[in-house]
Amino acid sequence: MAFNILIADDSETMRAVIKKVVTMSGVPVATFFEAGNGRQALEFLENEWVDVILSDINMPEMTGLSF
Repeated sequence: MAFNILIADDSETMRAVIKKVVTMSGVPVATFFEAGNGRQALEFLENEWVDVILSDINMPEMTGLSF
């Protein structure tokens, strides 16, 4: 079973690093989705199903904790 993974982080570089680490770890991934902050992540979740959310805590607009 492959997972749909949402990465919520305001740093594009960190999102790329997280994708690389998850891929290298052997986790089966169907699709990576990305959001730049918690608000974007919430909007995304209204329309898409994800199995795993990896979220930064300190982000603009809406923090990971508020998300």
